[in-house]
Amino acid sequence: MSDHTQADYRGLILRDERFNADNATISPADQQGGPKIGEPRTVVGEGHMDLEAVGTSLPDKKYNIKCVKPGYATGTKHGGRFVWKYQTEAATNWRGWWPFSTVTSCKVWALPLTTKIPLAWPHAITSRDGFVHMCYCEVESSGAKKLYVKTLNPTTDTWSTVNVTTQIFGVTSNYAPPSTLVELPSGRLLLITHELDTYWSDDRGANWQIAQSATATASKDFGSVDPDITTIHSFVNVRAVYHNGYITLIREVQGKVGVDTHYETDHYVSKDFGVSFDLIDRWQPDRASVSGAGTSVADVYDAKLAVDANGQPLMIYATKQGSTDNGRILKVGRKLGAYSSFTDDPAFDTTVQLTDNERIGRFHCVVDYEGFLCVVYQGGRATSTLYEGQTNVRRFNMRDLSVAIDENRSNGVIQHISDTGISATQFALLMQAGESTSPWAVADGVEVLNMSTLTNYKGGLLLFTHGYTEEEAGVQSSPGRGATLLITLGGYSSLDAGDRGSTTWLPTETPDNIVPSYTQLSGTMLGGSPTNTTFAITADGCEFTSTAGGHAFTHAGNMVAIYARYRGKTNAGVVAGEITSNYSSIFVRGIELRLGKEEAQIWDATPGYGAATAISAVLTVTDEDRDWVVTWQQDGANYNAVVYYKKPSEQIWTNLATTSALAGAPVTGNFFGNYKTGNYISVWNYVTWLPGATGLGDEWEKTDYRPYWLYGRPFSLYPAYLDSGWSIESKGAVAFVGDEWQSETDYAHPMRLIHPEIAPSPRVDWRSKDDNAEVTIEWSPASGQVTRPLNTSIGVHLNKVNFKTAYFEGWNGSSWTTLGTINTATEFSGLNYTRQGNVVIPDASNATAAGRYLKLDELKDYRVVLDPGGGSESHHRIIANSEGVFASTPPNAVPKFAQLLLDGNVSGAPASDTLDVYEENATLLIHSTLSTYSKYRLRIPAQTTLEGYFTIGTCVIGPLLLFGQDYSWGRTVAHEANTEITTGRAGDRIVEELGPIRRTVQFAWTEGVDTTPISGTPNTSFDYLSMGTSNGLGVRNDPYVFAGALYRLRGAYEPTVYLPRIPDANNAATQLILGRDRQIYGRVVSPVTQQTILGDDEETELIAINQIAIEEEL
Repeated sequence: MSDHTQADYRGLILRDERFNADNATISPADQQGGPKIGEPRTVVGEGHMDLEAVGTSLPDKKYNIKCVKPGYATGTKHGGRFVWKYQTEAATNWRGWWPFSTVTSCKVWALPLTTKIPLAWPHAITSRDGFVHMCYCEVESSGAKKLYVKTLNPTTDTWSTVNVTTQIFGVTSNYAPPSTLVELPSGRLLLITHELDTYWSDDRGANWQIAQSATATASKDFGSVDPDITTIHSFVNVRAVYHNGYITLIREVQGKVGVDTHYETDHYVSKDFGVSFDLIDRWQPDRASVSGAGTSVADVYDAKLAVDANGQPLMIYATKQGSTDNGRILKVGRKLGAYSSFTDDPAFDTTVQLTDNERIGRFHCVVDYEGFLCVVYQGGRATSTLYEGQTNVRRFNMRDLSVAIDENRSNGVIQHISDTGISATQFALLMQAGESTSPWAVADGVEVLNMSTLTNYKGGLLLFTHGYTEEEAGVQSSPGRGATLLITLGGYSSLDAGDRGSTTWLPTETPDNIVPSYTQLSGTMLGGSPTNTTFAITADGCEFTSTAGGHAFTHAGNMVAIYARYRGKTNAGVVAGEITSNYSSIFVRGIELRLGKEEAQIWDATPGYGAATAISAVLTVTDEDRDWVVTWQQDGANYNAVVYYKKPSEQIWTNLATTSALAGAPVTGNFFGNYKTGNYISVWNYVTWLPGATGLGDEWEKTDYRPYWLYGRPFSLYPAYLDSGWSIESKGAVAFVGDEWQSETDYAHPMRLIHPEIAPSPRVDWRSKDDNAEVTIEWSPASGQVTRPLNTSIGVHLNKVNFKTAYFEGWNGSSWTTLGTINTATEFSGLNYTRQGNVVIPDASNATAAGRYLKLDELKDYRVVLDPGGGSESHHRIIANSEGVFASTPPNAVPKFAQLLLDGNVSGAPASDTLDVYEENATLLIHSTLSTYSKYRLRIPAQTTLEGYFTIGTCVIGPLLLFGQDYSWGRTVAHEANTEITTGRAGDRIVEELGPIRRTVQFAWTEGVDTTPISGTPNTSFDYLSMGTSNGLGVRNDPYVFAGALYRLRGAYEPTVYLPRIPDANNAATQLILGRDRQIYGRVVSPVTQQTILGDDEETELIAINQIAIEEEL
């Protein structure tokens, strides 16, 4: 056996299919371009119900979704329900769902202002991408009226504010008129004012432009018809919706006709997205007969709009203007066509049935995520009884609003801490009466200033509203305009509950100003009456400040749990591991949670408060808002305190562990606040009491082990919000308990696309999200066992890359070993150039020489870096290059030098400097690889690229197969353009370029290969190929390898990499092959035919091999 050497070799890289997408991971996992929603797949169950995910996704999101109640996706109590968690979370972290009847968050959004009307006539919508946009008007003390839009980013949960326009309402009027927002299918936002001026934004509300002509003199130039009211006091309502190419708008105005107050509601339609309008209906309910442009005297007040799944607009309205008018009820009408009249609908004036004989006050409605119409409303007056202080929610099927859906948890009381019966003591959460003092007074319009709105957000509802107003004058101690509250209704939680109802205090007013005899909320304190405590609504919430005093509040109901959002501003006194002074309390039936600024502890007061004992360690918490829930759980004859906590932004509750059971059964009583005399400050944002006979811990204890005890969220035929831009909708039939689905973030350019079995074309590529962090792509080809490709030399081929440097490494069990380095600028690095505009040539005054001759347009679409590493570094794409060599021999350039034509603006690049060219295709050969590794990886360090991200079209890893004997002379390379020529009747032709040019290479062994040295009795007399390395890489007299390669590649199924010129390695451990024509990634598309020219079979054969064809994969 002898070593045969030659100057150059030829061969193939045979892809090792173990280096595939299933065995690959990328780190960081989010370094994949274009995150998007991935489709859920059934992992447990028969799959009768399919889930479809829609929306947008952040990188690396992974979800488990489980059915906890069987049924169809009806959204009612008979329908199926689900819970969810992240795949990486513990089995105890399944999230259930609180319905919209539950306050899950409340915070002070803005403090009251005395110099202007703030946040008047707000209208909020949620766009399809999850952003919340809210328009509103403010009147400053100077009389200036400003129209604003606030935008809530769902990713960051932060708000931005834009002043759309100023002084649009006339400086003589003191009122702040309403406007409305609409989203078009394109994502464009429209802002339409009460005068029917339309503004638009295409950048999520960051910038606004007027839609109508700037030369227009009045809004009526575009269809606005003056109201038929003698003296207009104020426009009180504007709402608009988009439907099937049209916009329907409702506008309500209030004023005087003689001495009588009149209201008028107009129905407009726009066919050109708000540029112009046509008046369709005008309701004049305060007239005996229509007048002027009036079309009906039907009782239409306070109208709202919604659109059903078929694109049909619905108008929901009240039958009386005043929210306290006796017998005010809710009705609905719908349009049959874009320009149809609501009044012409046979179902016009259908009653929206809330509860039996229920009357309605102010209300808001929104089509929720499940396609139901969700109505949040105050109670109204029924004969002599007023329910204005009670806020409720009902949900309706859009096809029939006459009856609320059959789902008790979705229908109920949101807030009720006020009287039912005496109007002056009721806190109307949605009713915002205007003050009768300057600067807000506008004749009789003082009662029609709305300051609340409702919209969807992250699976729940956002309710914007204000605190108390003049409505409470004479009863409350400090009447006036209150703070703006941002209230969240519903949402996901790892603790939820059934249909228990609730009572909630919100900081619409400090609790000391609430009349105890009507609200069941009264002051209390340890040892006597409350003392030395002041209350104030601040930016943090409702602040209780006790100075040698205390003041807590108790609810008279039979309550079993309290939810509260609390923040301490004073550290509690801790002695010997027990909180004993300066603490606030949440107390439920003998269980006391003592709280300080950074401390929390559970105490057992069932033997009596004076005999209370600590039953938990002191928990140290950070100084921030925190949600707490206090209840109990019965375990046989024993009772246990149950306390959970979380941050407001979290959905998973953490249990505060106790050290012993309660001394006795729960007793009566509950309170929150500063109960014990001390010097301390506490802040409360909301408190919710849940009634019942048993503690919630009885259900939650089971939930820790069985997520089926969670009530969950209803499956929906509409997209139901899940998390971080994800929504799921149900398809197919019924779901069964235990059915489970999984879904993960997919990507427009995921890492799996570098693998030929997934995406054979290099044009379908992986892209990282950026280039400023290291990225590794790791393979475990043998499920953690040590292994290597089957040869002593392996190849790593990268196609369509845009970076300079990468490393191929192996894991030896304790560390990563670098097996080879890829530097795509190796042959064109540090070249001196002169720039002539956007043409770059060799610098004749400095010697330079590229690594090889350049063929015409060989570098087309490659990247060039001017002044690499310097202060003027810039990256560009090469549009074209001339043939020649990029070299110079001072004082002259070589006679035929190559020139580069660059894309982009190069004016900032130095006139002369050095350059690097990054080639798109590179093949790394690693020789003498007898070591085995359990994992292999491609490591791409952080580096600057033209695009700002890394990209790989295709990666092929496998053994290097050398041809033992060169193929015969006469190799052919065909270049076939992918164009289509269409010839017209007159001979004119149109040529369409369908794709890039494809290369096909063909070669053969026509002279034959003598197989005698490897035939017959096994021996070691054959010649081998080593390329100067220590191990043989191939056999000189083996013509059968190509047939074997065809079997390994399964014909054209597996791609290969053809290497027409591999220089002798000369004992080097690695080689790097660059150049477009020195490597072709393609498929063997021909048969392998072996013909015996002479000799005996399997003994002395001289075998020729037919033409082998390899077509490039583009």
